[in-house]
This record gives sequence, structure tokens and C-alpha cells, in this order.
Amino acid sequence: MRLLSKVCRLTLNFRDKDYSAAAGGFHPVEIKLEKPAISWQLVYITDFSYQGRLDSELVKEIDVCFVIKRVYHMLVSWLSEREGKELLALFVTNFVEYYNTGCYQVTITTE
Repeated sequence: MRLLSKVCRLTLNFRDKDYSAAAGGFHPVEIKLEKPAISWQLVYITDFSYQGRLDSELVKEIDVCFVIKRVYHMLVSWLSEREGKELLALFVTNFVEYYNTGCYQVTITTE
């Protein structure tokens, strides 16, 4: 635990090894936490998806920024506070259910 006390940033990456533009699967998710003082704080949660037909690329589909307390969705841009809370609640519920299936490989990066 001493090592973790010197860490001030954690990035958690959740990846479905079978996810691809052609086959689909569970979207990759990245979660960033920072420890500016005593306690840990969420910085963001980002859900990525493949977009495009011929040259698909991985892009941010949902981006929850806890620093500015806003939620972004690629189809509509920044959501209202009410819409953002609703999307975040749905996203978290679904993400936890997906995680519980064992579909993700998790890596943690420290800074």
C-alpha cells in the first residue's frame, strides 16, 4: 500500500478483447481518478465505440467529465443537466452489468 500512497493518478481501462468494428461487442471504457489531496476523485469516464463504415475508428461516444460536471454524447454534443444525469445513471447501470459478465480485461496505469 505504500506504493499506492505516492500515486496521484489512476487510469483504469476496460477492454473486450473481441470488440471490433465488424463484430461489435462491449465498448471500451476508460476511467480516470486523481488524488489531489487526501481522497480520490473521479475525473472522467469515457465510453468509446467504432464509427465509420470503411475506415472505422475508435471515438468517444459518451464522455462524463466530473471536473465540469457535464456529460457529452457524440450524437448531440453536451447534454443538459437532467439529460446528463439520466444518461450517466443508465450508462453506469449497464457498465456494471457488463463488467459482472466477465467480458472486460482490466488494466491500470499509475502516475
